[in-house]
Amino acid sequence: EQKNAEEKLLKSERKYKEIFNNLLDVYVESDLNGTIVEISPSFERLGGYTREEVIGTSARDLYADPAKRDELLERIKEKGIIKNFEVEAVHKNGSLLPFSMTSTLVKDKNGKPVKLIGMLRDISDRKQAEERVRASEARYHSIMEASPDPIVIYDMEGKTVYINPAFTSVFGWTFE
Repeated sequence: EQKNAEEKLLKSERKYKEIFNNLLDVYVESDLNGTIVEISPSFERLGGYTREEVIGTSARDLYADPAKRDELLERIKEKGIIKNFEVEAVHKNGSLLPFSMTSTLVKDKNGKPVKLIGMLRDISDRKQAEERVRASEARYHSIMEASPDPIVIYDMEGKTVYINPAFTSVFGWTFE
Protein backbone atom coordinates (compact mmCIF):
# COMPACT_ATOMS: atom_id res chain seq x y z
CA GLU A 1 0.00 0.00 0.00
CA GLN A 2 2.84 2.36 0.87
CA LYS A 3 4.62 1.63 -2.43
CA ASN A 4 1.37 2.18 -4.33
CA ALA A 5 0.84 5.48 -2.50
CA GLU A 6 4.41 6.57 -3.29
CA GLU A 7 3.93 5.75 -6.99
CA LYS A 8 0.70 7.76 -7.07
CA LEU A 9 2.47 10.66 -5.36
CA LEU A 10 5.36 10.55 -7.86
CA LYS A 11 2.92 10.42 -10.76
CA SER A 12 1.01 13.36 -9.33
CA GLU A 13 4.24 15.33 -8.80
CA ARG A 14 5.37 14.65 -12.38
CA LYS A 15 2.01 15.80 -13.70
CA TYR A 16 2.12 18.98 -11.56
CA LYS A 17 5.70 19.70 -12.67
CA GLU A 18 4.81 19.19 -16.33
CA ILE A 19 1.84 21.55 -16.06
CA PHE A 20 3.84 24.11 -14.04
CA ASN A 21 6.77 24.06 -16.49
CA ASN A 22 4.52 24.48 -19.53
CA LEU A 23 2.21 27.27 -18.39
CA LEU A 24 1.80 30.06 -20.90
CA ASP A 25 0.67 32.46 -18.19
CA VAL A 26 2.89 33.16 -15.19
CA TYR A 27 2.09 31.61 -11.82
CA VAL A 28 3.50 33.66 -8.95
CA GLU A 29 3.40 33.21 -5.21
CA SER A 30 4.61 35.72 -2.64
CA ASP A 31 4.58 36.06 1.11
CA LEU A 32 2.72 38.95 2.73
CA ASN A 33 5.86 41.10 2.66
CA GLY A 34 5.99 40.76 -1.13
CA THR A 35 8.92 38.36 -1.33
CA ILE A 36 8.50 36.05 -4.31
CA VAL A 37 8.62 32.46 -3.09
CA GLU A 38 7.60 30.74 -6.34
CA ILE A 39 7.25 31.70 -9.99
CA SER A 40 6.70 29.58 -13.06
CA PRO A 41 9.41 29.16 -15.70
CA SER A 42 7.14 31.00 -18.16
CA PHE A 43 8.28 34.26 -16.56
CA GLU A 44 11.72 33.78 -18.09
CA ARG A 45 10.18 33.66 -21.58
CA LEU A 46 8.10 36.77 -20.89
CA GLY A 47 10.22 38.78 -18.45
CA GLY A 48 13.74 37.67 -19.28
CA TYR A 49 14.56 36.70 -15.68
CA THR A 50 15.20 33.13 -14.59
CA ARG A 51 13.29 31.73 -11.65
CA GLU A 52 16.50 31.76 -9.64
CA GLU A 53 16.96 35.50 -10.27
CA VAL A 54 13.44 36.31 -9.10
CA ILE A 55 12.73 33.94 -6.20
CA GLY A 56 13.65 35.64 -2.94
CA THR A 57 13.36 39.16 -4.36
CA SER A 58 10.62 41.70 -3.74
CA ALA A 59 7.71 41.69 -6.15
CA ARG A 60 7.76 45.51 -5.93
CA ASP A 61 11.09 45.47 -7.79
CA LEU A 62 9.39 44.01 -10.85
CA TYR A 63 6.62 46.62 -11.02
CA ALA A 64 7.16 49.59 -13.34
CA ASP A 65 5.15 51.56 -10.78
CA PRO A 66 5.64 50.10 -7.27
CA ALA A 67 2.55 52.01 -6.10
CA LYS A 68 0.49 49.56 -8.18
CA ARG A 69 1.69 46.81 -5.84
CA ASP A 70 0.33 48.80 -2.91
CA GLU A 71 -2.98 49.29 -4.73
CA LEU A 72 -3.14 45.56 -5.47
CA LEU A 73 -2.56 44.70 -1.81
CA GLU A 74 -5.25 47.12 -0.63
CA ARG A 75 -7.80 45.66 -3.03
CA ILE A 76 -6.93 42.09 -2.09
CA LYS A 77 -7.20 42.90 1.63
CA GLU A 78 -10.71 44.25 0.98
CA LYS A 79 -12.04 41.44 -1.18
CA GLY A 80 -9.64 38.50 -0.82
CA ILE A 81 -9.34 38.25 -4.59
CA ILE A 82 -8.65 40.56 -7.49
CA LYS A 83 -9.34 39.83 -11.14
CA ASN A 84 -7.88 41.37 -14.28
CA PHE A 85 -5.81 43.95 -12.43
CA GLU A 86 -3.57 45.60 -15.03
CA VAL A 87 0.07 46.16 -14.14
CA GLU A 88 3.29 46.78 -15.99
CA ALA A 89 6.34 44.76 -15.11
CA VAL A 90 9.88 45.67 -16.04
CA HIS A 91 11.54 43.20 -18.41
CA LYS A 92 15.15 42.33 -17.68
CA ASN A 93 16.12 44.45 -20.71
CA GLY A 94 14.30 47.46 -19.24
CA SER A 95 11.25 47.42 -21.48
CA LEU A 96 7.75 47.42 -20.00
CA LEU A 97 5.47 44.38 -20.05
CA PRO A 98 1.73 44.87 -19.62
CA PHE A 99 0.07 42.09 -17.63
CA SER A 100 -3.40 41.33 -16.40
CA MET A 101 -3.22 39.83 -12.93
CA THR A 102 -5.66 37.69 -11.04
CA SER A 103 -4.59 37.14 -7.44
CA THR A 104 -5.96 35.55 -4.29
CA LEU A 105 -5.15 36.02 -0.63
CA VAL A 106 -4.50 32.58 0.88
CA LYS A 107 -5.36 32.06 4.53
CA ASP A 108 -4.37 29.32 6.95
CA LYS A 109 -6.89 27.07 8.71
CA ASN A 110 -7.41 29.78 11.36
CA GLY A 111 -8.28 32.42 8.76
CA LYS A 112 -4.96 34.25 9.08
CA PRO A 113 -3.58 35.55 5.74
CA VAL A 114 -0.33 33.77 4.85
CA LYS A 115 0.46 34.44 1.20
CA LEU A 116 -0.70 35.66 -2.19
CA ILE A 117 -0.98 33.50 -5.26
CA GLY A 118 -1.70 34.79 -8.70
CA MET A 119 -1.58 34.40 -12.43
CA LEU A 120 -0.15 36.97 -14.79
CA ARG A 121 -1.28 37.07 -18.40
CA ASP A 122 0.73 38.93 -21.03
CA ILE A 123 -1.59 41.51 -22.61
CA SER A 124 1.00 43.12 -24.92
CA ASP A 125 -0.90 42.17 -28.07
CA ARG A 126 -4.17 43.55 -26.70
CA LYS A 127 -2.50 46.81 -25.62
CA GLN A 128 -0.89 47.22 -29.06
CA ALA A 129 -4.25 46.60 -30.74
CA GLU A 130 -5.92 49.16 -28.46
CA GLU A 131 -3.24 51.70 -29.36
CA ARG A 132 -3.75 51.04 -33.08
CA VAL A 133 -7.50 51.58 -32.66
CA ARG A 134 -6.89 54.86 -30.75
CA ALA A 135 -4.51 56.06 -33.48
CA SER A 136 -6.98 55.08 -36.19
CA GLU A 137 -9.81 56.90 -34.42
CA ALA A 138 -7.62 60.00 -34.04
CA ARG A 139 -6.81 59.95 -37.78
CA TYR A 140 -10.48 59.43 -38.62
CA HIS A 141 -11.48 62.32 -36.37
CA SER A 142 -8.79 64.57 -37.90
CA ILE A 143 -10.02 63.79 -41.42
CA MET A 144 -13.63 64.47 -40.44
CA GLU A 145 -12.70 67.76 -38.77
CA ALA A 146 -10.55 68.93 -41.72
CA SER A 147 -12.94 67.89 -44.49
CA PRO A 148 -14.26 70.82 -46.54
CA ASP A 149 -17.44 68.84 -47.13
CA PRO A 150 -20.29 68.94 -44.60
CA ILE A 151 -20.49 65.67 -42.66
CA VAL A 152 -23.22 64.57 -40.28
CA ILE A 153 -23.43 61.19 -38.54
CA TYR A 154 -26.63 59.77 -37.10
CA ASP A 155 -27.12 56.83 -34.74
CA MET A 156 -29.57 54.01 -35.47
CA GLU A 157 -32.47 56.03 -34.03
CA GLY A 158 -31.73 59.00 -36.31
CA LYS A 159 -30.23 61.13 -33.54
CA THR A 160 -27.30 63.32 -34.61
CA VAL A 161 -24.07 62.14 -32.97
CA TYR A 162 -21.54 64.22 -34.92
CA ILE A 163 -21.27 67.17 -37.29
CA ASN A 164 -18.04 68.56 -38.60
CA PRO A 165 -17.05 72.26 -38.77
CA ALA A 166 -17.83 72.38 -42.51
CA PHE A 167 -21.43 71.39 -41.75
CA THR A 168 -21.71 74.31 -39.33
CA SER A 169 -20.05 76.64 -41.85
CA VAL A 170 -22.35 75.65 -44.75
CA PHE A 171 -25.65 75.32 -42.86
CA GLY A 172 -25.04 77.57 -39.86
CA TRP A 173 -26.25 74.92 -37.45
CA THR A 174 -24.21 73.91 -34.43
CA PHE A 175 -24.27 70.46 -32.86
CA GLU A 176 -26.32 71.82 -29.97
